[in-house]
Order: sequence, then structure tokens, then C-alpha cells
Amino acid sequence: MINARHRRRAISLVTVLMFLGLASTNSHAQLYEVEMIIFADTGEQGLATEVWRTDPGQPDVSRAASIVDASDVSAINSNAYRLSGIWQVLRNSSHYRPLRHLAWTQRGRSKRSAPELLVGESPSSDVFGTVRMSRTRFLHLELDLLLRNDEQSFRLTNHRRMRSNELNYIDHPLFGVLVIATPVQ
Repeated sequence: MINARHRRRAISLVTVLMFLGLASTNSHAQLYEVEMIIFADTGEQGLATEVWRTDPGQPDVSRAASIVDASDVSAINSNAYRLSGIWQVLRNSSHYRPLRHLAWTQRGRSKRSAPELLVGESPSSDVFGTVRMSRTRFLHLELDLLLRNDEQSFRLTNHRRMRSNELNYIDHPLFGVLVIATPVQ
């Protein structure tokens, strides 16, 4: 039987570890709906004003799974997308070309246990790479995306701290990403 003093110590230790994001509470981690739009900028300004690497490298997709195949991830039906209006505005614009619209549910897990998801079908897709949303004290989004534009490739790698329920924009001169993570009640 645990006495009161040991119980208080154990509770204090667990509280500190949870605060630091070190304790695993994966089975009870907050569930999030994550929605993401990737789009290209059809203007030529970025091509003319930037110096680009001829070989930006490839995203490491060795640990990535598709949204359909990833464990503890569920694809959201396109009828339930919340950013469909933004997708349509991008589609109707002469300045932007929408490339991918993805949505899924997942638990807010630590970086080590958060699923890494595959974007695009193959390395020859117009956009290809990985996305991972994790949660410690804050939500974090990691992107490693490769955009193919004619014969040239451009890479966007980004790690962003996010707030839930806020639309986040990740920028590159030639393409961008809009993403929102909403806690499921």
C-alpha cells in the first residue's frame, strides 16, 4: 500500500513530466482534425528573383505512410472539409493553382510517436513529401515538400509551432501551405 507521502511524490513527478511533455498519455491524447491545402503560385516572380539549387534533394519518406494506411489516423471525407471555400477561391484565381487538399484525424502525440504522413503518390508527383503534426506543450507542424515545376524542383522544409483553431500559412516563393488543427470535442 502506498502511503500519502509517496502518492504525493508520484503525482508531483507525473505532473512535472506531463508539463515537460515527457510523460506518455497517448491513449488519452487530444484528438485533432487536421486540414491542409497545398497550392502553387503561378506567377514567375519567385523564379526570376531567387537563386535556386539545381538539386534540392528528396524528402525522406522511409517512415511515412499514406493517410489511409497510417496507424491511428483516419482520413476525413471530402464532403466534411472546412476549407473547401478557400480551395475554390484558389481554383478560380489566375495567380494560384491548388495542388492537394488533405484532411485527417489524429491524436496529438509527441514528435517521436506522431505519424509521419505521405503527401503525393510518388516522387514524380507535382508535390511530394511528408507532413507530421505533433503535440508536446504546443502543436507543431513539420513539412518536407518537393514541388515539381516543369523540369525543375523546389523544396520547402519547415517546422512551425501552431495554435489550434487558427489557420496557419507556410510560405515559399513558389508555393504555400494552409493548415488548421481543430481539437475534437
